[in-house]
Amino acid sequence: MTTSSAYSSKVYMGVASLLLLLNAKQIYDLRYAGDHVDVTQHATEMREAYQMNMPLQDFVDELKRLKESSYIDLHVVPVFVWPVLLFMQMTKAVRKRLPQWVHELLGTAFLITSAVMLLGVALMFFTGESMYGENDFQWDPLGQPAKFFTFTSASIVFGAWWLVCGVQLWRFASPTTRRLHAAWVRRFVATGLGTGTMRILYIGYCQTFHSMREGGTPLEEEENNMLTGYTMWAGFFLNIVVNELFMPLTQEANKKSL
Repeated sequence: MTTSSAYSSKVYMGVASLLLLLNAKQIYDLRYAGDHVDVTQHATEMREAYQMNMPLQDFVDELKRLKESSYIDLHVVPVFVWPVLLFMQMTKAVRKRLPQWVHELLGTAFLITSAVMLLGVALMFFTGESMYGENDFQWDPLGQPAKFFTFTSASIVFGAWWLVCGVQLWRFASPTTRRLHAAWVRRFVATGLGTGTMRILYIGYCQTFHSMREGGTPLEEEENNMLTGYTMWAGFFLNIVVNELFMPLTQEANKKSL
């Protein structure tokens, strides 16, 4: 990997990680802040504070979903630690200064943190907790793409791939298979940061759709769900494709491991 591409990847990781942290902070505020006030009042204050492009009643319903969720903390709370572990594992200068056993310990913590995040999503799905577009999901990607490429379907597909990557990087975590381990780590990180790319795309799409609407009216719930689903799929897909195409280490590992 060239110096410029390595630098670009670090910049991207920083931006994507920051967006993940901001989103986690936003969810935390929505879930726990304002417990002393009426839900509608809290929704009004948060909608103005975060400049949400969503009708008030839809936002009230979303806020109630967050407050009543039993498993969303499992998915969100680890996000505050995940980027720190990511940079400690992916930054060569840091790795060189740490003993091997510390690197392995941090790597284990990184995998456990990721597993808890994935478990939270899985529990929300299997227990029927509401997710974007879940109730309207249909297996018809060509006829009704807005009903197929949803937040839920992206979470299932790319969550499963993230699990595969995690198992593979753990499997090859030995001195004799170091290059394969590094390749699967890059796949794992690229997939994990897909939600960061999704936030970048979502912000751009929302601003575009909002400006195109007459009078700049808020996005309806169906429109918001559609954009969330499309950007979720696009974020993960872009990260995985870019990783496979532009990282020679990963390309070389493909010939040996796949």
